[in-house]
Amino acid sequence: GLLDAALQQAPNNPDLLARQAAWRGVEFVTEYACPYPGMKPFSREEQELFFGRTAETEEAIQRLQIDSTLVVIGPSGSGKSSLVLAGILPTMQKLKVFGRPLAVRIVRPGATPLAALAGAFGCPSDLAGDPTGAAPSGLIACIRQAVAAAPAVLVVDQLEEVFTLAPAADRMALGELLRALDDVVGLWVILTV
Repeated sequence: GLLDAALQQAPNNPDLLARQAAWRGVEFVTEYACPYPGMKPFSREEQELFFGRTAETEEAIQRLQIDSTLVVIGPSGSGKSSLVLAGILPTMQKLKVFGRPLAVRIVRPGATPLAALAGAFGCPSDLAGDPTGAAPSGLIACIRQAVAAAPAVLVVDQLEEVFTLAPAADRMALGELLRALDDVVGLWVILTV
């Protein structure tokens, strides 16, 4: 540690040698875990550790009360996912205006965004179909049915994956699907890009 480094610089310093003798056998332990999750985003379970984004969370909640779709845009590493997962979602779940219980569906689109959405809503994967640029009507119906049973918020985290990993037909189909779901009462959609 620091004492060892100081002793390397001044090996005969009597104060440092006295401290070394006094601390011999002492183990330094902290009872607190580091509150910063590093490069991974804060999760809903870590919402107590997430702070400093109250204004952004409140603004997002206000916008979601007006419009059911919210797009969170920012540079990579700026905390978009943390804002959504540890700020916006827990707040939505606490507010009666969004419905209770509010089902949370989180998806990263990857190379097969329609299959990812089907999985998030518990829909059979074959409803994702073989996209031709049109949204599969069976998947839309399944998602509408799931939302009719329980209000839901759909988080499409890392939407840019659609542009870097998915074929063009899947991008078109996802866009059509999101447009088709725009008027579903009890469904809120949050996209991070």
